[in-house]
Amino acid sequence: MPTPAPQPRLPLEPDRPLYQAPARFGCSGIALVCVATLLAFVFFLQVVAPALTARVKAIQLPRPFGGADVTASPTPGDSSLTSDSTPLTAPDLTPTLIALPPAETPTAPPAPPATPAPAAAEYVQVANTNGDGVWLRTDPRADANRLVVLKEKVLLVIAGPDQTVDGKVWRNVRIARDGAQTGWVLAQYLAPAAGP
Repeated sequence: MPTPAPQPRLPLEPDRPLYQAPARFGCSGIALVCVATLLAFVFFLQVVAPALTARVKAIQLPRPFGGADVTASPTPGDSSLTSDSTPLTAPDLTPTLIALPPAETPTAPPAPPATPAPAAAEYVQVANTNGDGVWLRTDPRADANRLVVLKEKVLLVIAGPDQTVDGKVWRNVRIARDGAQTGWVLAQYLAPAAGP
């Protein structure tokens, strides 16, 4: 009669039928690390440290005071001191007065240079664009970045000196109504205007 097949073992936990206990490092791994560290320390003490010590001892340091040997001071019973040596005298510590030159009388600081009166602002307005307006640009060139379109008759204030680029005159202007935007416009699109 054939033997019955063995019954499968029950899982350790019912909700995890394929559960396996995690592998553990164990004390033997820690012991191996400790032994390896101890061997490395002993190798350093026996091989590396003596070689370093020998090299440090071989370094020649320069002698102080230009190579003169420094000797210890003589002892009281030393016969190198003779009785004809003269002791050093104490320095004279009496104060001496030094006459200072007479103090100069204070003078008033020079007056700051007079600042010139600000020149009257020059106003211009956008013109000659056939109603299209003109771009306010960041630099005095036709390929410079565009800031904003200025419509016909927008009032502008001259902000700086003119520049000529490729035979065309560019004017440095600032928008009069808010005064925040400053840029460059071709002079051919500007006409003189009265201030606000």
